Amino acid sequence: MDGLLGPYVRPPLQFYGLGTLLCAAYSPEGNHILTGGGARAFLWDAQTGKVVRVFYGHTRYVRSVAFSPDGTKVLTGSADETAQLWQIAGAPTTPTVVRTADKVIIVAGGRNFAGNSIVRETQALADKASSVCLFRSYQRSEIRYLSAFDDPDRDAPATIQTLWSAIDSWASDAARLVVYLVDHGSWNPQTNNWHFKINPTQTISARELDRHLDDLQSQTGCEVILVVDCCYAGGFVQQTTGTRRVVLAATTPQNLGAFLPPVGTGSFSDFFFSYAMLGNCLEDCFKWTRDYFAAMQPPWGQLPWMDDDGDGDSDKWDGKLARLEALGRNPKPGIVAPTILDVAATQSVYVRDPVDLWARLGEDVIIREVWAIVVPARAQYAAGQPVTNVTRVNLTFNSTLNHWQATFVPRLEHSGQCMVTYFAVGEEPPPLSQRLLATPRSSGLRVLGPTATHIPWPLLK
Repeated sequence: MDGLLGPYVRPPLQFYGLGTLLCAAYSPEGNHILTGGGARAFLWDAQTGKVVRVFYGHTRYVRSVAFSPDGTKVLTGSADETAQLWQIAGAPTTPTVVRTADKVIIVAGGRNFAGNSIVRETQALADKASSVCLFRSYQRSEIRYLSAFDDPDRDAPATIQTLWSAIDSWASDAARLVVYLVDHGSWNPQTNNWHFKINPTQTISARELDRHLDDLQSQTGCEVILVVDCCYAGGFVQQTTGTRRVVLAATTPQNLGAFLPPVGTGSFSDFFFSYAMLGNCLEDCFKWTRDYFAAMQPPWGQLPWMDDDGDGDSDKWDGKLARLEALGRNPKPGIVAPTILDVAATQSVYVRDPVDLWARLGEDVIIREVWAIVVPARAQYAAGQPVTNVTRVNLTFNSTLNHWQATFVPRLEHSGQCMVTYFAVGEEPPPLSQRLLATPRSSGLRVLGPTATHIPWPLLK
């Protein structure tokens, strides 16, 4: 069999099932090949094409491999921010590990200014981001928590000055920097500028943030992951582009974003960090979160955006960098979230007629609670309104039918087509004790009766 440049020296290595092949190297004497795939490195016999040794120890993708000049050692570099040096011959040994700095900046903006109805949501989501980072083995010293609220866990108030200082100075030794912004966003169509409200009197523009991130990357060469959850967050995708940078936004540049009850649940951040806690790559965390909003089709038009190729757009070409990145490190293998296996099919009922809502879950995780959110498809929304009118239905376990269920009685405001989305939260046993969110599943509910009164939606502004 011949290749494009001539006959093959030998048939291709059979890499199927061993992870994504990202790198390879020939040994100095030419009798071995070293490859990186998934979180492992493989040593191959160059003549037979057989794997002769597997190097375990990384927790994320192995992105570079090399042999020592004398061929007795191999060096592997991974997206887990470590380089590991291994002996080839003899019994497996613990590798020498060199770790680089991986840092996180969390910004809880806003505060208790007049008309701010998402105070609890902002605090809850920022706290979740912090707890997930700690769960993913970040040290507390690797997290810079800026909050506009009087939070005892904050490192400093959220201001323009403290944010720029965190990026320019505190993160100057980072090999990778994660920045998370949550609260209100704004968009000026006349100037085409997008802003984030960092406190009651200050905002930062996407272009200003981009300049600071550009300066940091030009000086240090670090990777940057920017996560923005606010209205019009997609504007940050357009205006904070860069190489070796992943930008994830809760919604498009022209659309609002929403939180569903309970506090913060159903938001972009809640889904994203729940998936990230399990060690999934950023591309999967984003894709699964986006799939939820695409299926739900919220009337305010929210659809998450991502850019990682530097073109300032969210399209099918994005994801190559995000699929190689995950949040933090993976110190707790085998952790799984609940799985919603099946839910009640789309049904038609009349107003005030009871209907059964149910969900069947996998049995390999301790279940903490299961609930459904009933959302009228024609619901109207208004920025700044408190969360009061979205219907939450709590489900209880039915041991006879082996599923979770509840009886729901639709009211006049549910008339028409509704979206029913099922949620489940599991809890790892001590000492982990972390809430693990299942991937939500949705179905429909057609309620026959008089025209519904429109329901305002609580939104970020």
